[in-house]
Amino acid sequence: MGDPAALEYFADRLLHVGQKRTRVWDSDMHQDKRLKARCMDPFKRDA
Repeated sequence: MGDPAALEYFADRLLHVGQKRTRVWDSDMHQDKRLKARCMDPFKRDA
């Protein structure tokens, strides 16, 4: 269990998963903004 290489690998996997999660969250935010903009659009055209 005290193998430095194994620890390094584990830390690397954790970091990778963290980055993936951030990326997914980022794209979700962008999608949300796009959807909101699309929802507002018709009202702008009517005005």
